[in-house]
Amino acid sequence: MWIHPPRLGFLKVLETCPFSYIKLNQKFGYEWNDEMSIAEYWSNKNSGIWTGRLLLKYNYKIIGEEKIMTDVGELECKVISATANSTIGKSTLLAYFNDKYGFVRLEYKLFTGTEININRGVHLFTYYNILI
Repeated sequence: MWIHPPRLGFLKVLETCPFSYIKLNQKFGYEWNDEMSIAEYWSNKNSGIWTGRLLLKYNYKIIGEEKIMTDVGELECKVISATANSTIGKSTLLAYFNDKYGFVRLEYKLFTGTEININRGVHLFTYYNILI
């Protein structure tokens, strides 16, 4: 199960990051790979400059389970560590997945050092915390 991150405005920088992705019914320590190429259209000074298509090689691993506080209370979540490697650098994601609510927290770190944290609101992902 995966969801496409928001791409509105500044958040288009997330195109070079791993997607929120979990393989359901897998045990802790389960690891998998994926890849995708993205168009030069996404190339910019914030997310990286490239020409042609950029190949992103993803690695995902279910690293544990953690209770986190959210706006709907404390939730038990599976934690997925992910990386996206390409010729422009490496971006990472820590994704927190709850069986009832899905992905409730996404902690991105771009290859530039920029950190973007997205937390699920009551109705949708509503809170963005961007650290530059």
